Amino acid sequence: MTEHASLYGGCIDASLLSENTSYAKVLGKVPPSTSVLDVGCANGRLARLLKDKGCRVVGVEPDAALAAEAREVCDVVINAGFLEAAVAGLIIERFDVILMSDVLEHMPEPSEALKCARGLAARGGLLVVSVPNIANWQIRCSLACGRFRYSPDGGLLDWGHIRFFDLESARRMLVEAGYQILEFDTVWSFPGTDLVGRIPLVRRLLRVIPSLAARVLPNLFGYQFIFVARLPSEETWLSQ
Repeated sequence: MTEHASLYGGCIDASLLSENTSYAKVLGKVPPSTSVLDVGCANGRLARLLKDKGCRVVGVEPDAALAAEAREVCDVVINAGFLEAAVAGLIIERFDVILMSDVLEHMPEPSEALKCARGLAARGGLLVVSVPNIANWQIRCSLACGRFRYSPDGGLLDWGHIRFFDLESARRMLVEAGYQILEFDTVWSFPGTDLVGRIPLVRRLLRVIPSLAARVLPNLFGYQFIFVARLPSEETWLSQ
């Protein structure tokens, strides 16, 4: 197994999935019984939960080991990079939902990937995107201390991240690629929650305060940004 496969493998237990995760939030944005293009599907960990919602899932995954695992879950898996697959015409369907969950930051040309995705949307189709927030308070504190360290264990500074976004740059990228943003949400990160969250009363407060803080100051307390977007109706129709 490659290092990439070992980091992005594993399974998601839906019964233990916190609502404050990108997995839970993007899954909640995908309507049941729809056709989904899962870009960067890894080993099919999200696809498995999408299948539980009655979705047909086509995955695109560049890592051969992960793609082999994903074939046990997805209806179809294309073992290639997304741009490579799109340009080569390997993706021949049109989809109700195009899912890009924590993948754009791994791409050299994320804007081009978004533009390629436009031609793969069915009429009225949705784009669901999750990206990490480089302006989160944790990164700011690290920089204030003179530290910028990539992590082999994932997170905001995952070793595979080659593009970085704050809220404005993420929004601008989507709009400039031709999309209309319909919904915006955040996965929050709040100082001290790991420690004080063990106290029952505080745990109840933590259901409200960090979420509110992330709504008011998303660039500071947002850990990941979730967008739901679509093409203007005329352009979507013309792409058929």
